Amino acid sequence: MQVGFRELQPCFRLLAVALCAVFSAELSEAAPSKGSPPGGLVLPPIQRLAAEANGAVDGKAVECVDIRTGSPFEYRAQHLLPSGAIDETWAPDSTECCLGSPEGIREHVIPDGAGGAYAAWVDSRLEEPDIYLQRFTACGEAVSGWPLGGRVVCSARQSQYNLDAGPDGQGGVLLVWQDFRDERSTIYVQRITESGEPAPGWPEGGMAPAPGGREQAAPCVAPDGSGGSFVFWQERDGGGLGLRVQRVTGGGGIASGWPPGGVLLVPGSQRVAGLKARNDASGRVTVIWQCALGSASETLQLAGLDIGPVPGSDWAAAAITLVSGASLISDATLLRASDGGLLVGWSEMNSSQIAVKLLRLAEGGSIATSWPATGATVVASGASLSAPALLSDGAGGAVVAWEDHRGASRGDIYAQHVLGAGTLDSLWMAGGAPVSTGGPGKFAPMLASDGSGGAIVTWSDAVSQAVAGYFSARRALAEGLPQLLRAESNAGYARLVWTLGAAGGATIRGYRADADGAWETLASLSLDDSLHLVLEDRAAPQGREVEYRLSVTTAGAEYFLTPVRVTIPRAPVQLLLERVWTAPGRDAIQFAFALPPGPPARIDVFDVLGRQVAEASLAQFTPGYYMHRVAFRGRAVSGIYFVRLSQGGRTSSRRLSFLR
Repeated sequence: MQVGFRELQPCFRLLAVALCAVFSAELSEAAPSKGSPPGGLVLPPIQRLAAEANGAVDGKAVECVDIRTGSPFEYRAQHLLPSGAIDETWAPDSTECCLGSPEGIREHVIPDGAGGAYAAWVDSRLEEPDIYLQRFTACGEAVSGWPLGGRVVCSARQSQYNLDAGPDGQGGVLLVWQDFRDERSTIYVQRITESGEPAPGWPEGGMAPAPGGREQAAPCVAPDGSGGSFVFWQERDGGGLGLRVQRVTGGGGIASGWPPGGVLLVPGSQRVAGLKARNDASGRVTVIWQCALGSASETLQLAGLDIGPVPGSDWAAAAITLVSGASLISDATLLRASDGGLLVGWSEMNSSQIAVKLLRLAEGGSIATSWPATGATVVASGASLSAPALLSDGAGGAVVAWEDHRGASRGDIYAQHVLGAGTLDSLWMAGGAPVSTGGPGKFAPMLASDGSGGAIVTWSDAVSQAVAGYFSARRALAEGLPQLLRAESNAGYARLVWTLGAAGGATIRGYRADADGAWETLASLSLDDSLHLVLEDRAAPQGREVEYRLSVTTAGAEYFLTPVRVTIPRAPVQLLLERVWTAPGRDAIQFAFALPPGPPARIDVFDVLGRQVAEASLAQFTPGYYMHRVAFRGRAVSGIYFVRLSQGGRTSSRRLSFLR
């Protein structure tokens, strides 16, 4: 069936990564061994922001949750209205959950397809950095079964860092990092399922997509639409760092037709840096990188990879050059746009000024109509501008926030709205709306959707060093995806209900796993009166736990949501009136009953004189377990009543004391 749907798996860049060890042009040869565990995490009391040297930090004081401990800590945030004005009356409520770290640990956040999200980060609790993962509900709580402090994805000997992460397209998560377990810098990748375990076929600690190569670093990952991934990384090649890519299957092996060392996209002579990769709605992978061609000449390039069974030979040849001849390019980032394309943001410096730029790519990789080929200028200044963060506005444009040093040497936070046509929003202040100015230096802004066209802005500052962002935006990572509302079951029957998601066009299918784990298509997907997606299975296997899931197909690519497990009971073998009680309103009786296979059943209510005062046919019920209501013929009076359930020659009765 065709149902409304706007956007598949948007990959909002909500939280940047700033790790304690960053790969530069010169790679470290090795890292020291790990220390022993310190005895587990200590849960701290509520953290408070340090006092300001010259006045209070502007913005609202909000409470966030530490991703490692689950403990609260205080942070600062600001709410920008769609007009660019600050909402002075804003007060976060329970639906606006904030996650972060009072210790400055920066995490990647990935939607789980069920309204929650995964958070992945680099953690040095064992002295040397390791890779950790936690799964959170939509309310910012750790999902049941996930350990406090997160699951260890990799704690191999020596160091692991330079982490990137993304969805696997089937409810799990892909993680890729730089690893020193092999005495040299090597890239490793891992796929984790929704239960927190490695996917079938994947070893604990991940696998190397190009083992035995030269020193590798700075990886990024993008899903291939079938549970597998494209892994990109820098690798030393002759005179510098080149760009390579490898395709890894959903089962943890190298894809057929791909060489063991991956494919060289850009040679080392180009001195590649700053890799980022994202999928558009068609599944096409776009990768962006910087080339340092000389001491004062940098370029920013972008290429699209059409997914096929074997590597393409013309990917890098078809690259688009966004910036050429700049003295410095930094902070390039990619974000899924509302139309299924991508938004590209970066900062660039030339001889006269520094500018923050934004470019919109249509689905398929071409530059969107009316947008300048070198990007729209969000702001330009003689002062330092850096760290642009992007938030899709749902209409092809974006809100952009950045670190701005126009106020002497300290950093302030400003924001601007770029419309879908590539022009600045005239309602917003020229040069950007001041979000947080004055006080200590501020840096690394993050953006979250408020659900009404505005934005929630968070940032770090030189006093607290904490970092956090709003989970409302992380739920917007799954914007447009159906969200599970409830699941019901009975004997041989299951009913699951999802929200529909945003408007647009897509094909949504329902699946059920058979006893061997293979997925079979169900034809019973419909819309109810509230425009919710309803999957009904009237032939559900009895007496076992059954998995169901949805898939969403757009532009020829099918994406799977997290499976939902439902326990299907067996049909009763005995007729049983389990419970009776007075219904609200006092002129009816409610009852719970078990109905075995057999002829139609009925319910009768008698007073102490044996007079029938209520009756109802239960012919509409199939075998199973139910609750129902029967009304008295007239106004009920206080007294003793007898309720009888009958089916053929079988009966089950209970007595009810009725008081008005």
